[in-house]
Amino acid sequence: MINSSWETPQIDDIKGYLDILHITHMWGISAGFKYAINSLNKYSMRSAYKIHLVCRYGIPEWIAVPVRVLLRLPLKDLTEDDYNHLGYDVFSKLALGKENIQAMRRKLAFFAPYPNTDDAPHCSNPERCKKAWYRAWGLDLFRLIHHPSDHLSFCDVIFTLRNMKDSNMHPECRNFVIDWVEESCPGLQKEEHVIRQVVASIQDHARIHMIVD
Repeated sequence: MINSSWETPQIDDIKGYLDILHITHMWGISAGFKYAINSLNKYSMRSAYKIHLVCRYGIPEWIAVPVRVLLRLPLKDLTEDDYNHLGYDVFSKLALGKENIQAMRRKLAFFAPYPNTDDAPHCSNPERCKKAWYRAWGLDLFRLIHHPSDHLSFCDVIFTLRNMKDSNMHPECRNFVIDWVEESCPGLQKEEHVIRQVVASIQDHARIHMIVD
């Protein structure tokens, strides 16, 4: 009976589904709660507000995407409502995550990784290839990593490198260096590790909030 009652509701705006979310959560009506979540997935919400709902009602599947969005969003683009919805604790976790990621970005962008050339494929001009690599990293990848609004994620660095064209670098040398970076550069995995740590931390915060609430 409870299941069928949620199949044909007369609701045409997000407020109605938020009301269902609140009431079904309060009374522990799982079928209605799941229905409200599925219905709200069709609506666009600001990431901060979505995290607010996560912390209030306990919706762990909603955490990862808005956290990733907010970690990329400049703080100047947050509204007063965003700050209020996040609260001090969640905002602090996000700010610390952003700071850690930015520190890793500065380090990776400024210090281009390059392997020991003793194991490199035969090349008639290895110094030219090395200079071409540093030039491409400094001129192209550096700007992508530090783009003010749409920066390159570390997980996309290898794909970007493979699609960058530099006629001054021997193709075999280029592939050798990129393969080495992919296998040996630990910094490329650190950004994703920090993001997952922030997600887990906010999940823990939401869980504690639900217990207290």
